[in-house]
Amino acid sequence: MNNSKNVNQICKIENLFPKNIIAAFSVGKVNYDYRAEPASEVLKNRKIFFSQLDVELAKAVFPMQVHKADVAKVDERDRGRGEFSFEHGIAHTDALITNVKEVVLCLLTADCLPIIFHELSGKAIGIVHAGWKGIRLGVIEKTIQAMVNEFGVKPQDLKAFFAPAIGSCCYEVGLEFLDIFPDDISSRNQTRFLDIKNLAKKKCLNAGILPGSIKDVSVCTKCSNEKFFSYRSGDYLKRMLTIVAIKAG
Repeated sequence: MNNSKNVNQICKIENLFPKNIIAAFSVGKVNYDYRAEPASEVLKNRKIFFSQLDVELAKAVFPMQVHKADVAKVDERDRGRGEFSFEHGIAHTDALITNVKEVVLCLLTADCLPIIFHELSGKAIGIVHAGWKGIRLGVIEKTIQAMVNEFGVKPQDLKAFFAPAIGSCCYEVGLEFLDIFPDDISSRNQTRFLDIKNLAKKKCLNAGILPGSIKDVSVCTKCSNEKFFSYRSGDYLKRMLTIVAIKAG
């Protein structure tokens, strides 16, 4: 995990973002999803995560991820959405964007690809839950276009960061994926594997992001299941956390 700092099971991403942006993802088998454990335990885990980053949990915004392609623009009025329950998150949404300081965009994942977008100077950010269904529906392109439309940024001034997700080494898929993503399937021993990270990279490039502006932490959640939750390894309900925010000041 180059360009990052691991602090108490939190990987704070450094050197890849402007100084006014904070971004991090969880490491270790600590659950942040209310649907998997008692609310008191999940809330405790969330408080520890945020306190170690010196960020207020009360300013967090969680989407109710549904594997589709809706993008929500959020601001200070949305702070606290999803803080205490899954049902209070931003409904029917898989991507969040903002240009407001101290609005913490959050995602919960276990194999799907979390993508963080930010404008070069740090004036706008976005976060995307990129599973294969959402990618197929255009969630990546729609998020980039929403940032262009809402914040006046240019695609070539956006950068993307891929947090831990399942790799092509482990993402086994059915025969039907040869028709859905024919250019992103590899075959080994008569088994097909999807390269969701390369697929997402191509979507970013096609939307105007420059090749050198996409960084991947290069961790497979299934290969590293001792450190990350993986749906494909049996972690059906528990989720890790990825966040990004524009700092105050």
